[in-house]
Amino acid sequence: MFTLPASGQGLYTLGELNGSTAHEAFARGMSRDGKVVAGQGDSANGTEDAFRWTPTGGISSIGDLPGGDYYSSAFGISPEGTIIVGESVSTGSGLFAERVAFLYSTAGMITFMYEIGDLPGGINESFAVAASINGEVVVGQGNSANGPEAFRWSNIGGLTPMGDLPGGVFQSVAVDVSDNGTVIIGRGSTDAGTELWRWTQATGMVGYGDLAGGDTFCNAFALSGDGSTAVGLGSTATGHQAFRWTVTSGFEALGDLPGGSELSAAFDVTSDGSIIVGRATDAVGARAFIWDEVNGMRMIEDLLIAKGVDIGGWLLESATGISQNGRYVIGQGMLDGNFMSWYADLGAPAKGPACPGDLNGDNIANLEDLQLLLFNFGASCP
Repeated sequence: MFTLPASGQGLYTLGELNGSTAHEAFARGMSRDGKVVAGQGDSANGTEDAFRWTPTGGISSIGDLPGGDYYSSAFGISPEGTIIVGESVSTGSGLFAERVAFLYSTAGMITFMYEIGDLPGGINESFAVAASINGEVVVGQGNSANGPEAFRWSNIGGLTPMGDLPGGVFQSVAVDVSDNGTVIIGRGSTDAGTELWRWTQATGMVGYGDLAGGDTFCNAFALSGDGSTAVGLGSTATGHQAFRWTVTSGFEALGDLPGGSELSAAFDVTSDGSIIVGRATDAVGARAFIWDEVNGMRMIEDLLIAKGVDIGGWLLESATGISQNGRYVIGQGMLDGNFMSWYADLGAPAKGPACPGDLNGDNIANLEDLQLLLFNFGASCP
């Protein structure tokens, strides 16, 4: 446990679950303010546990659903950090264990884990990967009579299948949702291959293809909070590259680090779409990167060293989450030969929201910002 400094920078390890020495903790999601992290780790008794981490409270298991083998894994967290989503075993054991989507909440007086369930008609198997503010909308994949299918769940309408793109084998997955729950992205199957899709209530699911030049193999991983920017991994004539896609400009390949093997992927993006993090390669191997339009792709290790941070024995291999303002980043890497999760403070952000009162970075000061203010009113800040 540690206290984040008011200014400056640093590199920290998230630690181990319940005294485990397995060195297996995967940080997968970060709240918008950078103060809550969710993921999966191995506990001392060998079970796989979803975890919640905070700077003051450290790392702790959030448990699992009742029934069946003990197992849980967290894949995403809501923008304000009170909702964690993932998968857990609800019934059965071993080869017959049924893993289904869950929602874990710390929003009210009672902390609880709720089984979202699965789509009707298929095998009982689902997972949730992302949630909007306060968990009002959750997205992921279930199994319907058609096959693996993207779903949208809401606290009002329940579980809804989202279909698939036309052509190809029926298979779709929703990977992220905008802060207000109105925009969803994912990937689906067509005759050409795997494509990026974007969904709104007005348009439904619309496919947007892939980067130009290679096989159609597009894996979207994250959506900006304002719903304007999707990031992921696409196929080009020379390899697989991280991409940025926007409503106005379409696909843009982000390249790779010097000396790399043309294998990069973008895993998260800030609320306004301006800063992207992920995994790239250089002559040595995998490296965590940060990207923006001014500086292009940079190794996070180099950025920390330039700011005077002693990174010790760390080799930062992948960045999986970034805070709204681009200050805090999480990821995985090697520390003295052990695979560990890390948390980096890159220092005071270069810019804040362009609109005064715009707390969630969507360029509008509205009721969502007021809700965020009231929810966090009285909290201590760095």
